[in-house]
Amino acid sequence: MAVVPLLLVGLASITDLMWQRIPNWLTLPAVVCAPFVFLAVSGSEGALFSLGGLLAGFCLLIGFYAVGGMAAGDVKLLAAVGAWVGPKQVFFVFLVSGLSGGVYALGLWLWATISGQGLSATFRSLLTVAKTTLLTGMPAWNTHETSATESFPKLRYALCIALGTFVAQLFLGEGRLALESFVHA
Repeated sequence: MAVVPLLLVGLASITDLMWQRIPNWLTLPAVVCAPFVFLAVSGSEGALFSLGGLLAGFCLLIGFYAVGGMAAGDVKLLAAVGAWVGPKQVFFVFLVSGLSGGVYALGLWLWATISGQGLSATFRSLLTVAKTTLLTGMPAWNTHETSATESFPKLRYALCIALGTFVAQLFLGEGRLALESFVHA
């Protein structure tokens, strides 16, 4: 079953890169099917494992979505991955995704700064978000689009979730066994 989350994040990465979205037709079947597959394979314990992973994946990112720092597709993708890998492994996916996302965002910011659009656009955007938050009491991450930030490269978080899923499968999932046999050979 390790191949399902890897296929899921691979397809999500492609759609995120091409169309800047992770479609429901990709995440919804993964979320719905996983508990039933685990129920068939491991009984009620397997279904609870899957539902626990789904809930954990959802809860780990919903706060970022609520403040406008992440798209809903990213939240649904991590929930779908969690449904297939369980709560413990989805937390590891979340950690690796967060670390790789930070490196990715820093790289985008450096690239934009070198190309002349990053530093001043970033400060203007942060100032706008701070002013809006102070005046309304609500963070406004998605409402500060200006001509300076429209051309700023966007972070495709599905790539980070894909990396986190791959690393988790390699070190915690079924891939761990293949890695151990390769190292000890």
